Amino acid sequence: MKRIVLANDHSSNYIEAYRDERLPILNIWGSGNCDLKCIYCATGAGEPDEGELSARETIRVIDEARSGLGCDIVSINGKGEPIIDPNFPEVLEHIRKSGMKVTISTNGRNITPKIARALKKAGANVVMKLPSHRPEVYEELSGVRGSFRRAREGLMNLVDAGFGGDVKETKNEIVTDLSLMYLLAKPAFDSFDVYLGACQRFMAFPMIDGIVADGRVIDNMNMDELALSPEDDEVLYMRFRDVMGYKYDGEPNKNCPIRWGIFVDNQGNVRADMKGNSCDVPYKDTVGNVREHRLPELWGRLEGLREKSGNVCSVFGGTYNGNVFPKCYRMQETQEVYRRLRPTS
Repeated sequence: MKRIVLANDHSSNYIEAYRDERLPILNIWGSGNCDLKCIYCATGAGEPDEGELSARETIRVIDEARSGLGCDIVSINGKGEPIIDPNFPEVLEHIRKSGMKVTISTNGRNITPKIARALKKAGANVVMKLPSHRPEVYEELSGVRGSFRRAREGLMNLVDAGFGGDVKETKNEIVTDLSLMYLLAKPAFDSFDVYLGACQRFMAFPMIDGIVADGRVIDNMNMDELALSPEDDEVLYMRFRDVMGYKYDGEPNKNCPIRWGIFVDNQGNVRADMKGNSCDVPYKDTVGNVREHRLPELWGRLEGLREKSGNVCSVFGGTYNGNVFPKCYRMQETQEVYRRLRPTS
């Protein structure tokens, strides 16, 4: 069976770029505005934040990443929902015209046929967050009744625009531009096979997302109702590992050649991206703001944080009732490998 991989940000040039002191991917947040109230949201998204970057400011940051740091991929994660960010159309079009690649993470509910076509024209990778493929579970997790129907419509608009369906095949792999992200959470535990079936049906790259003890998870004190037991966590992880063909040694890669990337939040603060590729929970400290400094200068400032930490692509996480929930994300030469360590006390 051929392995499904995601285009663009699974390039073997990743490690080479970090070794050459180039930035292979720029991670940016859009507006904090969001049309869902996900009970597992680690950012607490909902309303726009004060002092958000304008489209013009965001475009300048992207241009500095490209011209000053050799960056060729932009990842739009969004503190909230990127598609409803008023800056999004202009930013997406600029990325397309610049010849850079783009990955966008979205709940998909606002992807109309027109937006789907625009994303396809831009050569985007679309990571669609579907915490469960069962309507009642999706709506429980999203916090909005009736939300699953629109998410499903958004997914079908992507498929109709050519996402996933016109994948490029190699000898051993199917390279797709569509990913579906499953949530490792207690309410979604028994829908994993439904999720895998959807990935196969739509030729989508399977991704998993864990519960991070931050944002709304802490505000609502709902970690206990969300977090899997160690036994269920192991069951799902092993299933996912089997699907993806991962090799897991249980330890972070202390000698990983990946360096920290740059993460720019929606107010212009630059933080260290501790996974080296994309990160919803970046390093908390900032090294400056893009309204006051150029991006290459701030990239240089990250050296101090790297030296202080000892390594970058290592372990980070949040705490809940004294328990640490670490994650480890590592890179192989030809594929980004998502690994998730079980919670430890």
